[in-house]
Amino acid sequence: MIWPTGQDYKGEFLLDKLDGQGQMTYPDGRVFIRYWRSSRQNGDGAIYKKGKLYKQGVWNMGNMIKEIKL
Repeated sequence: MIWPTGQDYKGEFLLDKLDGQGQMTYPDGRVFIRYWRSSRQNGDGAIYKKGKLYKQGVWNMGNMIKEIKL
């Protein structure tokens, strides 16, 4: 699914919201891979920039609550 803002999501949905495993690619090239709940990053996940792991951690409803040091 591609938004007018250029964000591209590939993954699971529940009740028309991003929910479950998925991947969001942002217009600036960042990619978030892993879990979503109610269209927000939730649970384990990772952000990639230019194909390289940038951040890894745990999210709670869109906010990173724990960063796992690389």
